[in-house]
Amino acid sequence: MSFEGAAMVLAAGRGVRMRPLTDARAKPTLPVLGMSLLERIVRFLAAEGIRAVAVNAHHAAASVRACLDRCSDLPVQRELFVEPELMGSGGAFVAPRSLLACSESFLVHNGDTLVRAPVEELAHAAQRPDTLGALLVRPGRVPGYRPVLVRDGRVVGLSGDAAAQVGEPATYLGVAVFRRAVLDAVPPDRPSELFGDVLLPLVARGMRLAAVPYRGPWLEFTSPPDYRRKLVRLVLESRERGSADLPGGPAPCRPVPEGCCFFGEGAVAADSRLAGGVVLERGARVIGSSVSDSVLLEQAQVGPGSRLERAVVAAGSRVSPGTVVRDTVHGSEPAREKDR
Repeated sequence: MSFEGAAMVLAAGRGVRMRPLTDARAKPTLPVLGMSLLERIVRFLAAEGIRAVAVNAHHAAASVRACLDRCSDLPVQRELFVEPELMGSGGAFVAPRSLLACSESFLVHNGDTLVRAPVEELAHAAQRPDTLGALLVRPGRVPGYRPVLVRDGRVVGLSGDAAAQVGEPATYLGVAVFRRAVLDAVPPDRPSELFGDVLLPLVARGMRLAAVPYRGPWLEFTSPPDYRRKLVRLVLESRERGSADLPGGPAPCRPVPEGCCFFGEGAVAADSRLAGGVVLERGARVIGSSVSDSVLLEQAQVGPGSRLERAVVAAGSRVSPGTVVRDTVHGSEPAREKDR
């Protein structure tokens, strides 16, 4: 049985941690082997049977809209809600409330997270009458991510709060199914945070918030170096099987004499040495150069005689002939059409 509710993808933010790659684009629009994070999420949700998806946006909203347009082949209602003022992870539910409230439960998915969430298991865990919803969690603490405390299959608080003596640490993975009652607890006229302002006060009053453990692959990026490292690893791990298995669809990877490479649509590497894990996104071009363990975003170009080692080249940027780029991000995102 497929999940019958709508989904909310949280794509609003300032893109601060991923700059300069997000100077002119939202983080969920960054490509992951041929598709943006957002497109992969929407395609995954469609495959799970979800037929209505709300997406919020703030920084570079036009880039989010463009990614949604690439999902026009899916049998999914897609609605974008632009936030002139950031509404927070709880306030994000205010504008699309009517869409999310069309069924008893709705799904929430962070826009910068790739994970094959067990949607039916989450939905089942959220069905008890006294339950607010169910969070997907990884047992143990992962630094830099939302820490929660779990006891007997339910969330009892956040790491470091008064419940610390009675719960085991876990990490929220950015996917959850909530009951419609959660919408009633969201302040309708101001920004709010999902955990601090909505969920935890309800938990403190005795409502149940289930925790569904997950130990499978989970992909999220915290910085440009982290983005590069994880994409390079994905490509290298795909060398034997020929493709990376990702939510939203596989990404074919091609073995090369000294490693493995992903070639996006129209990407070209001519008279060049490719070593380690190399990612060439749509339209990227490398001519007469050496590239190792590096990522080139859409339409990036590397001139002859250049050398790239552990580098990221921003979309549309050019590496001049004879340039050495090592352990850094080269260029910044080009200016885009002003958000409307």
